[in-house]
Amino acid sequence: IADNDSDEGREANRRIEFHLIKPEPVKERQTGLESLEEQGEEEQADNETEQGEPTDEQN
Repeated sequence: IADNDSDEGREANRRIEFHLIKPEPVKERQTGLESLEEQGEEEQADNETEQGEPTDEQN
């Protein structure tokens, strides 16, 4: 520790400590568009399976 009676001593005594903290990772949330896309894919898959199955209906 330097002498605080001079400018040089006070300058030598100045210390700053930094503590770097890493933030917690944020879980990605699903957007509205992604949700709608999933719903559309599910409906499309349901329609495809319904069309592939024979029915008892007569045309």
